[in-house]
Amino acid sequence: MRYLNQAWEDRFEHDRLELLDKGCLKTGDRKQLNEIRFRLFQSEQSYTSFTRYLEVLDEDEKEKACGSAIKQSEQGGNIVLSADQLFNLGQMERAQALILARHQDLAECFYDSLLRLAKIFEKADCKLAATVCYRTLLLEILAEARSKAYGHGAQYYKKL
Repeated sequence: MRYLNQAWEDRFEHDRLELLDKGCLKTGDRKQLNEIRFRLFQSEQSYTSFTRYLEVLDEDEKEKACGSAIKQSEQGGNIVLSADQLFNLGQMERAQALILARHQDLAECFYDSLLRLAKIFEKADCKLAATVCYRTLLLEILAEARSKAYGHGAQYYKKL
């Protein structure tokens, strides 16, 4: 564990924290495990890392952590991860509001991530956010003249 507690290069920091996480699980050091999982959540901003962080919290701390995660998701970072986080926390209206407020950021998202997000909003009956996602997908197809994707573009247009 001594080697893991030393400073590593920044590009290996995530790996170091993952190894420390496993070591703390074996030794039962809950205080350090709590700190490590919080740092992992801060670096990843994913729902998976958040649920792992929640596993080590006491019941009274979990509600505070959920509120903090919601605020953090609304404030910035990757829009797809933030919307996904809000959606998984049961905050559909807030996820939709985030998409509507930061719709210009959707143009920078990967096609597959945006399509997955659009389908999630469509299933959750958040039609406005789904429309924004499908519109962004359609505009990307047309702007880049992806003739092979015009069929998909027509499907997105029908959903609008």
